[in-house]
Amino acid sequence: MNGSGRSDWACRCLIFAQRSRRKSAMPFTAEMSREELLRAEAVGAEQGWVAPMTQEDRAYFAYLQTVFKRYNITPSKATRLEYDFVVRVAESEFYLQQANA
Repeated sequence: MNGSGRSDWACRCLIFAQRSRRKSAMPFTAEMSREELLRAEAVGAEQGWVAPMTQEDRAYFAYLQTVFKRYNITPSKATRLEYDFVVRVAESEFYLQQANA
């Protein structure tokens, strides 16, 4: 657990979600007017602030788990180096498979 009360695995999943290419229903810019901000706040409150995972996201997470198992690394106990290694391997293999499919 880290200081926010979330496990390291949950935090890393959130980091992945932030880095992933999500289609935002409401693009945010520095030049948004008050009305646009209020509308964005209403949309977020109504529909939730986190976009649902796409089929590709679910497939990637399933593949990421198999890569962790392959290298016998427990995500919650992995060092930053181990975690980064597994993520890089999973990303390169997963997207290579997607391209070849």
